[in-house]
Amino acid sequence: MRIRRVQEIEVLGLPERLLTARKASGMSLLEICRQLAITPTYWYKLEKGGADTINYELLKNRDAFIP
Repeated sequence: MRIRRVQEIEVLGLPERLLTARKASGMSLLEICRQLAITPTYWYKLEKGGADTINYELLKNRDAFIP
């Protein structure tokens, strides 16, 4: 049996950091979204701070190819 524990933390400046990382990556928005299996609309929401939460796994995957 497994127990799931959910923890939320506030990461100040995350939307700006995502935007900066995308621009610095040299990848197109579509390339990034394909690799993360998300829509460009969702990515823009993240960059604008329009999403209340972001999945940790998504951030971990992002770290694999965006500095």
